[in-house]
Amino acid sequence: MSDEVEYRDVPGFPGYRAGSDGSVWSRRRRGNNLGIFAPDWHQLKVRVGTRGYRMVAMSRGSRATVKMRKVSRVILESFVGPQPDGMECCHNDGCPVNDAISNLRWGTKIENAEDRKRHGTGAQGEGNPAAKLTEDLVRTMRAMHAAGTSCPKIAKWLQNEKGITIDRTTAWLVVTRRNWPEVA
Repeated sequence: MSDEVEYRDVPGFPGYRAGSDGSVWSRRRRGNNLGIFAPDWHQLKVRVGTRGYRMVAMSRGSRATVKMRKVSRVILESFVGPQPDGMECCHNDGCPVNDAISNLRWGTKIENAEDRKRHGTGAQGEGNPAAKLTEDLVRTMRAMHAAGTSCPKIAKWLQNEKGITIDRTTAWLVVTRRNWPEVA
């Protein structure tokens, strides 16, 4: 372990330490369920989860209690303290793999969403896996509405012509730019 990096014990996980650089270390012997620690520290293998966040496997005792934990949360809990109610991990630079303590903070869901907008890392528009519409359909819907077509008729047109089911409220949110505001 380097002298330039500060290390702190991970609360609730004996034999683990977190580094201020976003590293996670263990003295636990591999395959040892007895709680006997090795004299030397080894850095844990990091896996990247489906949303791009770094994860490590940690155990409080036996192998049966191994949990995958986000590195960002491990670092914040070790250096700042337990996760406050209603708060979540926020990456200041928007990069989910930069888990240095200088890049992390506890924040609200709203603050995290604002960060994603500012960094351009949010899944908006067609980039959202749950999106039913495309930018071209949004433009068509707005043109139809500007020409006098009502929102219920636009929703019905989408169902009949494109096989896309949305309700009239969603159509209204799209044509009034409350949804898909980034589409010109």
